[in-house]
Amino acid sequence: MVLLYQIFASPTEDELRALLPGLAFLQATRERNAIREVTEERQMYDSREKAALDIQSGLIDAREEGLEKGLEKGLEKGEIKLIRTLEENSWRTADG
Repeated sequence: MVLLYQIFASPTEDELRALLPGLAFLQATRERNAIREVTEERQMYDSREKAALDIQSGLIDAREEGLEKGLEKGLEKGEIKLIRTLEENSWRTADG
């Protein structure tokens, strides 16, 4: 058990060579390198996935902000139109 811990505790190649004889050393270093590659690939995948989610979240936020601003402008235009209509009607009634 201690040997396994020493192998996977990121020893240098010299330390591995001292722990393991011949073919066992080669197999252990191959396995360790394979595990490192998988770990690095997973980290890169996770980074890409996080970046994609960040972009998606940013787009959703921007869309919601755009909708809010559009609604505000639409309401302002509607209020202006209503005021103008009421003013026109009040002038017609006054002239009437």
